[in-house]
Amino acid sequence: MMFIKQEREKNNRGKKEMMSRIFKVILLLFFIAPVIVILYDTLATPKVLTRENNKGNEFEQLNRLMNTTRYREQVNKAGYEVDENDIMMDRIPVLETKGKTKFIIQSPTDTKEIFVYIGGYRNRITLDKNMNINSSSIDQGDNKPSRELTEEEKSKYEKEIKEEINKLLDDVYKVGEKMQ
Repeated sequence: MMFIKQEREKNNRGKKEMMSRIFKVILLLFFIAPVIVILYDTLATPKVLTRENNKGNEFEQLNRLMNTTRYREQVNKAGYEVDENDIMMDRIPVLETKGKTKFIIQSPTDTKEIFVYIGGYRNRITLDKNMNINSSSIDQGDNKPSRELTEEEKSKYEKEIKEEINKLLDDVYKVGEKMQ
């Protein structure tokens, strides 16, 4: 009989210790969960792109906008077409501006360049991460080799391209403010 009593006391002690451990784990999870939620909210990429959460020069802003599909809907609502077939690349590979001169802007590359095409894909301008033209290839028609931009053309196109990119970004930001 004494042996049975000792076994019961051992079992009761074991159950109490187990309940104590479970209580500690639950209490620990109760304190850790809010920390995880707060960290996720502060560190996660925003669902809507606005001027406040997209700082930097035009290159950095385009890089955040185009090298993900997260903002595709926002770009479409801003009036810029995103081809559904291109979405499989997990980025927005190309955007076309709406200005008088239509610029086709490819998403920034790993080499920190942006390729901009004028009048289709025959004339190419390459911008570096500081948004300066570092190369170009202008088609001169049949049987003539392509040429580089002149200094005068470089400053003209640099200004126009930056204006069009800023207009595109402003349109996307306006839609983002409405979506919040």
